[in-house]
Amino acid sequence: MALSLCAYSAQADVVWPAIILEQHLFSVIPIALGLLLELPVLLFGFGLPSIRAFIVDVCMNVVSALLGVILIPVAGLVWEIFPGLIMYSAFHIGTFNPITWGATYIIAVFTTTGVEATLVRAVFRLSVNRKRFCFLLGGNAASVGIVFVGLFVAPRGF
Repeated sequence: MALSLCAYSAQADVVWPAIILEQHLFSVIPIALGLLLELPVLLFGFGLPSIRAFIVDVCMNVVSALLGVILIPVAGLVWEIFPGLIMYSAFHIGTFNPITWGATYIIAVFTTTGVEATLVRAVFRLSVNRKRFCFLLGGNAASVGIVFVGLFVAPRGF
């Protein structure tokens, strides 16, 4: 019993920036603001009518959030294993440094954008050209940016 408790607590202490970010993605304020920020992307960038834009917005953000729970931490772990470990040993820094936080931001933005673009194309049969992808990328950059601000303003979530 004591051995299994020690093993569990050792696993619980393994953390990297993508895990912390992922926990904040489900906060009420980032979700609401993310929906509001991405709605104009669908209205103006994709030219969708209001109701359809709202439906697409909600669907793509639900799917993005559900898949992001897995994909963002996994991508963050890949960062930690390959470029991260090399960088940490070369510069004698730990995992919570500005470069890793920046990489985590980029990983989250591109992961959510990729999921959303795929959903928009596959489910809603909308064309996603370079311009539309950039619109989605901008909306996700703003949404994930809100979460990042929240990490430093309200570290326990908001």
